[in-house]
Formats: sequence, structure tokens, C-alpha cells
Amino acid sequence: MPRTKVGYIPSGFLNSAASSIAAGSVDAETGLPIQVGLTIGAFQEFTDTEALTYSNATNLGKLLTVFQVTAGSGMTAGTYALVISAPPAGGTQATGTITVTATAITSYAITNPGSGYVAPPTVSAVTGGTPVTLAATIGNQLFAGTYMWAQLDPSITGLVPVGTPLFWLQTATGYVVTTTSTADVNSPDFAGFSIDPNFGAALPFAFIQQNGKGNLLFGATAPTQYGSVVSFVPGSAYFVAATGTTINQSTVGYSLTASGVVGTVSLCRVTWPISRY
Repeated sequence: MPRTKVGYIPSGFLNSAASSIAAGSVDAETGLPIQVGLTIGAFQEFTDTEALTYSNATNLGKLLTVFQVTAGSGMTAGTYALVISAPPAGGTQATGTITVTATAITSYAITNPGSGYVAPPTVSAVTGGTPVTLAATIGNQLFAGTYMWAQLDPSITGLVPVGTPLFWLQTATGYVVTTTSTADVNSPDFAGFSIDPNFGAALPFAFIQQNGKGNLLFGATAPTQYGSVVSFVPGSAYFVAATGTTINQSTVGYSLTASGVVGTVSLCRVTWPISRY
């Protein structure tokens, strides 16, 4: 059985603790996993005040990651400057570059994460043909909820954007989450959502948020009113919002904002019961 209380948080922040080893960190002297490290499946509830303390304040309002939403076609392969919208007054402009093939991005580099963004900026690149559709994540404050140290499905490649729905991997017996789902595989067993922008194939151990107040990534439809019903869609890496109060077997909670944007995160309350303890 895993410990049910988190006794150690790598880096001191829940949303920047992603690690290549299950314990979260190694002893500086010996290089061995630290004895007071984490156990996969360890979880704990945090209040708003505690969650704020464990939010990486150095990342708040800064551009952290860029990712592809839809593929392009006929793009001119090469490296280009990202076109990034400006933050509100008082912030600093983020800058970066992106490398593409004819249909997809292969890499990106954020040369200046900027500051003062209250919502993820719009990002694009002029590359000829039909460009890929891009989205971004920024450092977000964490709120009250249940957080768990989990392992990413080894078959997943690349990074898992902040706010992505996660599901318990049905072929695993432990606390392994995946972004891959269909109507009858993995998706009925919702695990939570990603909170660490570095969570991915290279750093497959990280904290996820299971329920409570947090930022979810939306595609297709975003919240348009406070209290919009929020659900996951099997086979999709996004959440969707619907007006009204109709719920279904994929409903995870409701929106806490009235102005969500497709391809970015919006604040919601996840009420899905905690599972796989």
C-alpha cells in the first residue's frame, strides 16, 4: 500500500516536481534514490493556502510550453520565430522559436518566458502552406484539492500539457496514468489532470491533481458561462464544456469561469470521486 500522506515534494512545488525516478530525487552524496522520497500512489489533500504555498511562484504568469493542437500541411520546413500575443499591461512579452516539417512541429524553444500572463497567450508561426494550430501553457496557481504522485504510461511520447485529462492505465496494476483512451479502454477510469509542464516521456513521475479546483485544457468547446458542465471525451486530449446542467458518464465537474477559450486552460471544479487507492 502506498503512503497516504505526501512527506516529500521534490523542488518544494507540486507543479514542478517531475522526475526521471520514482522516488522523485536522489541523494546528493551517493546518487541513490533518497530514503525519504515518494512512493508512487502517495496522495494528500491540500487547502487553498497550502496549495498556493506549493505552487511554483517563479513560473506564475510565464509561458512554459508550446504544443500542437492540429497538424498542418505544405509548410516550409525550418525554424521560425513564434508569434506570441502580448500580456496585459505591466507584463513582459514572451518570445521563442519553433522548428517544423511540412506537417508538424518537431521542437520549440522559449527564449524568454515573459511575465504577467493571466491566461495562456495565443501562439502561431508563419511557415507557408496551412500552418499547424498551436496552443500554450503558462505557470498557474494551484488550488485546494487532492494531489497524487503518479507514473506516466511508458508508451506516451513527448510532453503532457498542463490540464490534459488522465486515465488509469487498465493494463497496469499500479498508479500509472495515460492520455490514451477510447470509449471502452482506460477512459471510464478517470484519474485526474496534469499540473506539471515537464511531465512526459523524459520525466514520467510527477504530481497530478485528482479533484478540486484547477485549470483544465479545453478543445472543441470551452466554457461560456459559470457552472457549465465539463466532461472528458474518449479519444481526445481535451475537456469540453456544455451549457446547461445535463451530465453524462464522462462529466467530471463544472466551470468556474464564464469566458473559456478553445485550446487553452480554464478554471474548473472537478468533483469526480477519487479512485484507485
